[in-house]
Amino acid sequence: MQKLEDMKELLNDCIDTAEEYVPKLLHGLQSAAGHLENSKKQEALTILGQAMDGIKWFHTVVTGMEKWPDNMETETIRKLRQQLDDALEQLIQALENNDFFLINDILIYDLIPSINNLFQLLIDDKLGGRIEIHGL
Repeated sequence: MQKLEDMKELLNDCIDTAEEYVPKLLHGLQSAAGHLENSKKQEALTILGQAMDGIKWFHTVVTGMEKWPDNMETETIRKLRQQLDDALEQLIQALENNDFFLINDILIYDLIPSINNLFQLLIDDKLGGRIEIHGL
């Protein structure tokens, strides 16, 4: 029983952290896109570099969401996480090729929407604001 309570507390802590951090992450990614649109490549790359740890953390949270109890929409989460994975893979390729137009498009049309969609699912009213674990 204590394990379930610990799990519930951990999941709720992740939600609290995401509610605070993800809007800042999204703002940073939008800022990077704005710098790219204004041909400020170095500023954009600096912001992207700073955002990578946050993106990795959020990806870890999302991957964990897939393992949450069956009251979650695991198939929706899986599909949205795959979109995030695809966006990250495309972003890495564009960065390796120094294709700043493509980087900007991926940020605006793929990465930001993917993170936002997963974030909205995380805090959606369907979750009642908090994760409930059966048996507690």
